[in-house]
Amino acid sequence: MREILLLLILAMNIPLYGQIIKQQEKKIPNHFSIEFEVGSNTIQGDINQNLSIRNGVENYEGIDRVDITTLHTGFGIKPQYTILDDRLTFATGLRLHILDTKLEGLYGNKQQHYLFLNYQKNDEVLKLARVESIDEKTYYMGVPLEAKYVPIRSGWFSIYLKAGAEIGFQLKSDLELNLLDQSMNKYPKETFLPADIIKGPNGLYSSIYSSLGMSLTFDRKFNVNVEMLMPRILTNNNVTLRNQKSMGGIQFSITIPINHNKKDTNR
Repeated sequence: MREILLLLILAMNIPLYGQIIKQQEKKIPNHFSIEFEVGSNTIQGDINQNLSIRNGVENYEGIDRVDITTLHTGFGIKPQYTILDDRLTFATGLRLHILDTKLEGLYGNKQQHYLFLNYQKNDEVLKLARVESIDEKTYYMGVPLEAKYVPIRSGWFSIYLKAGAEIGFQLKSDLELNLLDQSMNKYPKETFLPADIIKGPNGLYSSIYSSLGMSLTFDRKFNVNVEMLMPRILTNNNVTLRNQKSMGGIQFSITIPINHNKKDTNR
């Protein structure tokens, strides 16, 4: 419900933004800028219940211990338009998302770590494969729409609030199954992994996010920004190895004005 409300607020304010721009054009100089950003956050969630881990996924912390990590990294470039004496900024652009998940076994010894996957099971036969790790890396290209407001500014230092929404599409996805016994590589991945993992992640990506950040201005030529991210992924199955739940992270960016004139720089 919160996600839908935020999207509606953003949509309803677009006409208002246009009116503000018109009113401010003749009073306070407006500025264009471009921002380059890089950020990361983690994704948590239980392991995919369809994985045939010996003794069941619910017991994976027991005899067949498993560790799973998902790092979500983003790289973006965003043209921006700032009004209200550099207080309010609107931005869009392109953002590359990389979702990198690694599931690895911790059973064994210092030289060899693995987990057991059941790959054939019936009343007469139980066959197990020793798996070192399963790696999934997925790339999405997204188009964000965001607004940033600066409530506190003192000289070269400022605090800002940001809210945004984004939609994107999948560029590619790679799935790697690392078996301890190399002779088992003659079997296709379908032998060991469930159909939903083989099918791959969702082709679409969408999210909403907010952040609290601070900015340092250097001779009014560029800004260095750092912010705490609070994202929420709206689409499902962007990570197949686990039930995804996005967590907070951090983002760094550099903002470069592209139409400040001399008068603006000295004011």
